[in-house]
Amino acid sequence: MSMETFFEAPLIIQVHATSATGALVAGLLLLTVKRGRLLHRTFGITCAALVSITAFTAAFIMGAGHWSWIHAFIPLTVMGVIGVTRGVLNRNWISHRNAGRGLI
Repeated sequence: MSMETFFEAPLIIQVHATSATGALVAGLLLLTVKRGRLLHRTFGITCAALVSITAFTAAFIMGAGHWSWIHAFIPLTVMGVIGVTRGVLNRNWISHRNAGRGLI
């Protein structure tokens, strides 16, 4: 996709593509830093927020007036973000890790 095509696309697609790309970068960085440190937390929160935005905006992108098979990942993504968050809040690091791996 050229930048011209990107800027001509509807705003919802621009937000979706930007948040998906940001989530990918934050997720890759998240996997490279030491767990439990400030950078891991920062990248984790950033990644969770961007993944949530990506899932939310995906619900508004339709082809031919209806959802496609890829939209099945929306509830899976939401459940994964909830699982990661619950794992942190409950200090259940195994659950947190498993939910995070499920998102990847």
